[in-house]
Amino acid sequence: MGRKRFREEQNDDSFSQKNLSCFQRKKIQMKFSLHPTDLHDINGEIRQSLMFRILRYMPVLDGVLLAFDNIKPTTSVPGNSTITSGMVLNEQPQIHYSVQLNVLVFSPQLQEVMSGKVTQCYESHIGLLVHNFFNASITSDYLHEAGFYFVDGKGDGVITWVHKDDKNIVIAPEVNMNFILEKVHECAGIISMEGSQPSLRIGDVKVKNDVSTSQWENLGYNGF
Repeated sequence: MGRKRFREEQNDDSFSQKNLSCFQRKKIQMKFSLHPTDLHDINGEIRQSLMFRILRYMPVLDGVLLAFDNIKPTTSVPGNSTITSGMVLNEQPQIHYSVQLNVLVFSPQLQEVMSGKVTQCYESHIGLLVHNFFNASITSDYLHEAGFYFVDGKGDGVITWVHKDDKNIVIAPEVNMNFILEKVHECAGIISMEGSQPSLRIGDVKVKNDVSTSQWENLGYNGF
């Protein structure tokens, strides 16, 4: 299989949903580089290249690619979405194509209220799944700050965090809870999140108003 590369050329902000929703729909332009052996099906090769990146973080999207559609050349005849012309640069064998497409991206914003299901409880932190896929954690410092204390489970074997003022408020596996997003880490295309202000009741978490853009911590990503 030939090698394929792409990069972002332009982002059409008018198509983006500018709100704190962690799911964003965008219309973007990209450049793809195809090997001559891939030219038998240009549209198919570009789609395949994107499929390999589903559920992975992409810097050009500032988030995780979830879905895409409507791939077409940046300059096309109305009603014709077939990609037929590209460019050869210098002495490189690859042919470069400029296309536009719609994408759905998971791009959470710092200080956004998130929801997740607890998967594991430890003395150092709790682990959660957000939208049944993305990993998140809340450290013991934030749990203590919210009024919870650790129960090691020696009595009944169940490891939990219990609220000091109300023993009925218990953080345990399978419990759904809210938290405030503090950090997003990324490594080799996989993201993980850190949260604060854990709450089992809607409305208990408070959002800071001085942060409106996402901030990603790169832990080894080298690009596509």
